[in-house]
Amino acid sequence: MRRSFTSGKAQQRVCHCAVLQQEGIQPTMAHLPDEPAVIQPALEGYLRDFDLIVLSGGVSKESSIICQHFISTWGTKQHFHIVAQRPGKPFWFGTHPMRGCTVFALPGNPVSSFMCTQVYLRDWLRLSTGRTARALPYAILLEEVVFLPDLTYFLE
Repeated sequence: MRRSFTSGKAQQRVCHCAVLQQEGIQPTMAHLPDEPAVIQPALEGYLRDFDLIVLSGGVSKESSIICQHFISTWGTKQHFHIVAQRPGKPFWFGTHPMRGCTVFALPGNPVSSFMCTQVYLRDWLRLSTGRTARALPYAILLEEVVFLPDLTYFLE
């Protein structure tokens, strides 16, 4: 992997960078203000210059500025967007077929962003660099956990 880029609030950037560094990748970090006039040219440049882009925030149905520009403006293929899980939605994943760039647009909520980083980004990094996915930790619960919405629920 040539270069990777991560953006979001400081807490999420530190988490993303730590995961990338643990996997042997030196990321570039930035914070983009929530202004389309700043976001659009920055993301276009990142899409051109980086193999991997990890974003945090701006991917909900209501504020999907990032997703809309990746798809409509730059020809990025959306593989999925809204995922039926908690924590961890919304979550957007796509690739740009000509530029070879992969994009993870994670939720802005720190817990959701952390969960998606651990469950999806880390294993994608390992598999895309020819390594095996990690065995996920598990536990035997002493009591049943009842979760009513029809979502995959990751216990915290």
